[in-house]
Amino acid sequence: MRTQRLDLLRSLVAEVTAEGDPIVALLQRAAARAAAQGLVVLPLGLQAAEDLRELGATLLAIARQGLRDGHAAAPTLILSGGVALRAGQPLDAAGQALSLALLLDALPNAYTLVAGAVPGTPGVWGGLLAPDSLLRARAQGLRPEQLLDQARSAEFFAALGDQFALPGCGSPAAGAAVRALLLA
Repeated sequence: MRTQRLDLLRSLVAEVTAEGDPIVALLQRAAARAAAQGLVVLPLGLQAAEDLRELGATLLAIARQGLRDGHAAAPTLILSGGVALRAGQPLDAAGQALSLALLLDALPNAYTLVAGAVPGTPGVWGGLLAPDSLLRARAQGLRPEQLLDQARSAEFFAALGDQFALPGCGSPAAGAAVRALLLA
């Protein structure tokens, strides 16, 4: 089940980012693809330089509204994109993904994908998160908070084998990312 959900997220973003369009168009196409697959889609659109803690709180509140007995009433995809800040500084896609992992840790059955620019990575970088990602990382001796503080978030995903690249897509604007949260 875990692999199927992560593969679904990857397929939604992989095909839409391959065309190199602006994030708004990518979000619209991802929403259409998800709806065609029977998911409830909640498009939040493009956020401009929002503090990731505020975005995380918003995502958590929306997600909890749709939960019944700890599970999504219907498979739901929450889509957003843009630049996110932490302590006033833009985060790359890996930093956004790890920040969301830490912020949404208490949310059961949540699968997250963030795709965007990461310095030193050609094309589009993507990171996948499952409900057990932080637990698996800590079991390997990783300290997610420390990696985030040191701007080494991509190392978290590399150690877990939960990152992927979409080469040949061009590089999105620095700090810009597509975020997809699947509640299933």
